[in-house]
Amino acid sequence: PGDSVTFDVDLDAVAVAAFALFDPWSSLAVEVHGASGARVELTPDGNGFFIVADPESLVHLGYGFENPRPGTWQVTLRSEPGTPAAGAPFALTARVVGGATVAATVDEFLPAVGEPITVTAVANDIDMVVSEAALVVTGPRGSRESVTMRPVADTWRASWLPSQPGVHGIDVVVTGATRGGLALERTVPLAVEVKGADLTPAWLVVAGVVILACVGTVVATRASRRRRTTRAAA
Repeated sequence: PGDSVTFDVDLDAVAVAAFALFDPWSSLAVEVHGASGARVELTPDGNGFFIVADPESLVHLGYGFENPRPGTWQVTLRSEPGTPAAGAPFALTARVVGGATVAATVDEFLPAVGEPITVTAVANDIDMVVSEAALVVTGPRGSRESVTMRPVADTWRASWLPSQPGVHGIDVVVTGATRGGLALERTVPLAVEVKGADLTPAWLVVAGVVILACVGTVVATRASRRRRTTRAAA
């Protein structure tokens, strides 16, 4: 309450930029400044501005722009009187159509614990010069770790070693700039489901054979004793 937060969104020459806000308390005000620094008045006719009052919705506010001016846009969220005293959760997303794009792939979507996977990213726009790429891995219990990607020929690659089973989110975050010096950032979301460790390694197979052999010996010994007891009784 009483606070605000401002996000910088770098846009290159995209055809459409759409913004969506998750705000289940409906207690935040939105203020947008374009690349020129001027404040943009959000209206239904001008940029499709809409509000959803249902707290169960995944999107509570949205708007977009066609052919937005390239540069750094700023989105400021401010608390209002209805903001809870403990604060309010929110999420702001930006989706662009056109402009620089990044593709990312993972070589194994169902790895086992301890089985490394390789993630590869490539910029599909020759005007984008990548300066840094990284994986941000979110575990099934909310843990987060970052892995730096290394340049390999025309791609960026990184290996990640899962240590726990469950679904993991992998965000491939690529930053760079256009050849004209305009900052760029692209995020590609991926997901993998890590299986539990393999329960049949070689040592377990050997142990099973030994156990079966011991059981067979015990059974044979008991059968031999029964035969000797029968002969004695006869």
